[in-house]
Amino acid sequence: MTVRALFLHGAGGGPWEWDIWERVWRGHFDIRAPQISGNSNDLADVRPGEYEQCVRDHVRQFSPRVVVGASMGGLLALRVAFHCPVVVLINPVPWWGTGRSTGTGATRRWSRGSVRSTLAHDLSFTTASSAAARWRDESGAVLRQLASGSGGKPHLSEDTRCLTIASEADDDIALSDMRRMAMELGADLCTIPAATHLGPVLGASAGKTAAMARDWALSFAGPFSFDSV
Repeated sequence: MTVRALFLHGAGGGPWEWDIWERVWRGHFDIRAPQISGNSNDLADVRPGEYEQCVRDHVRQFSPRVVVGASMGGLLALRVAFHCPVVVLINPVPWWGTGRSTGTGATRRWSRGSVRSTLAHDLSFTTASSAAARWRDESGAVLRQLASGSGGKPHLSEDTRCLTIASEADDDIALSDMRRMAMELGADLCTIPAATHLGPVLGASAGKTAAMARDWALSFAGPFSFDSV
């Protein structure tokens, strides 16, 4: 039976973030990469807990053995990690927060030009332009909670195996924070030289990183007792 894997995107992103990873993992895994959404179509009304509930609903429906999360998706993956035997975190937001200023607006509206400019540091012009065109605005409440922190350290089963992938040139999540997360979680740590925040997912290193993570996940994605979420 093909192993099921749930891919969770970051803030402002979507399932399209996983195009490279899906190509690399396909054939080994049955993949679901949902759009993480809240209860309202208006991002101004979305609250942080709604994203976590969305992810829990997908875990309940899909019963993945592997959950992969990037940035915000990494933190959400940790929130459901007790129910999955294998967890892969890519530049995850720490549960104690990023400390970054996010403003006070109900909705964060990103300039497509500034997004493309930021992404171009590690992505090809074509990839950066495509990503910027699909980038969505984000809930201000969600971003403020990611900055300030939420809840305590996630509880992982003693049987759960965790891999943290950390970009050495990440300007959004400090490498020291990701090292600390890996240490506190008892996770394996793989650092990607010169990669930026989205580099392991969309950049020049994405294909090799996805293959490494795939092989790592396959080595641990064995039988596991699934608990209700």
